[in-house]
Amino acid sequence: MDNKKNKLLIAILILVIIVVILLVILVNYKKEQNSNIDISQKPKERYTKIKEKYESNEFTFTTINTENLMSIYLNKYKDNISNNLEQAYNMLDEDYRNQKFGNIEEFRRYIENNKETILDTRLISYQTETNGDINRYICLDENGNYYIFDEKAIMDYTLILDTYTIDLPEFIEKYDRATEQQKVALNINKFIQAINDKDYKYAYNCLADSYKNNYFKTQAEFENYAKENFYANSTVAYSQFDTQEDVYTYSVILTNRETKEQMNKTFIMQLGEETEFVLSFNR
Repeated sequence: MDNKKNKLLIAILILVIIVVILLVILVNYKKEQNSNIDISQKPKERYTKIKEKYESNEFTFTTINTENLMSIYLNKYKDNISNNLEQAYNMLDEDYRNQKFGNIEEFRRYIENNKETILDTRLISYQTETNGDINRYICLDENGNYYIFDEKAIMDYTLILDTYTIDLPEFIEKYDRATEQQKVALNINKFIQAINDKDYKYAYNCLADSYKNNYFKTQAEFENYAKENFYANSTVAYSQFDTQEDVYTYSVILTNRETKEQMNKTFIMQLGEETEFVLSFNR
């Protein structure tokens, strides 16, 4: 009886060994069929082997440089203004957002006025500055619009949409070093940027009170005038500069970016404390 038990145990043990051997052979066979990738190879070499074995799979290895990153950030903003306006609003720098829009409804109106231009925009240049743990990317598109990304870490950033709503440290430093003539030019440029941006609230607030009282008693009146008498998107060329006591006069040429049509404007400006100013212009 014991002899029979021993034989049965030996038979079971042999069977188990055979099954284990077969499983090992099967696993190794599958590994051989599915992958001949040597992990010691460089990524590009491994990619080549994958491609050889799976012709239907395509992978692209892309180095994320600053230019690519700025495009990713801008495209995320574009996607949000089309599909998630609240998220686009929350992407904005808080101080900037509160000063320029105040609430999401004002932002919605801004997007309605500028959506087509924003969706078609293409960045053409940028500069990078570092302040402590923040990387600032100041980007410019082909229409002269700014997109300023303040980045704490990759994909952790806030956005500013212009250089006139709040005075950035870079602007203040430049302004402090400028002559009176240069300051007047910088301020005219702010005003024209706002007109290009259809930010009539900012542009209206630049006007001297006496000028508003004489010609534009309300922002709506000024907005109607600006739409009829300024180009939708213009560049500025500076011509004749004159000064009389604390009043500065600067003649400029505005050029329509699309049609290249031109008009002459003369701005009269008074400079205030720090970066403050008021202006008027010939109608």
